Amino acid sequence: MYGYCICAQTVQSSNQKDSLLLKGKKQKIAGWIVTGTGIGLTVAGVLVNAKESFSTIEGVFGEANYESATGKVLLITGIAVMGTGTYLLITARKTKKRAMSISLNTDAALLPAAGGLVYQYQPCIKLTIPLNRK
Repeated sequence: MYGYCICAQTVQSSNQKDSLLLKGKKQKIAGWIVTGTGIGLTVAGVLVNAKESFSTIEGVFGEANYESATGKVLLITGIAVMGTGTYLLITARKTKKRAMSISLNTDAALLPAAGGLVYQYQPCIKLTIPLNRK
């Protein structure tokens, strides 16, 4: 029973790296889509505000003016969505770094055998910890 649990954890760590890499890739794609949407909403908000400001100037000279908050809402929503996209891009990079620090390898290790030591390949889980944090 215990041997089964150890093997299951070894396979899980190998799959964990793949799942983290896939998660990072999906987060990066989602981040770019959300950031692009935020940029589009911000530009639309600026254009609507510019159109409303021209209609306000025209309204002073005799036309009826009905100012709405559409441009302001688009602008604020676009900035918030861009912030969310940026957060997703940063999270995707952190997820990718975490995935690259976990790996499953086979390394040669000295093991006792018949009165001596012998190099044998053993499966190992390698965890890389970066010391120079940038």
